[in-house]
Amino acid sequence: MSTTKTPFDSIRDDNEIREGAEELAKRDDRVGALARITLAVADGEDPDPEDCEEAGLETLPKLTGGNR
Repeated sequence: MSTTKTPFDSIRDDNEIREGAEELAKRDDRVGALARITLAVADGEDPDPEDCEEAGLETLPKLTGGNR
């Protein structure tokens, strides 16, 4: 069993990394959208379709099961 942390584990477990992602998520651009998507996935939530569109990842909700 691997003990390697994923970026999502780091966002969940490391306050400094999470705060950095939350700061980026405040941006109103593609970087902000990507940060919000990353935070949502790390928290086990579906990303906002508008963020997916802004980030050029329109099909992401379909891949993650979308709107559970």
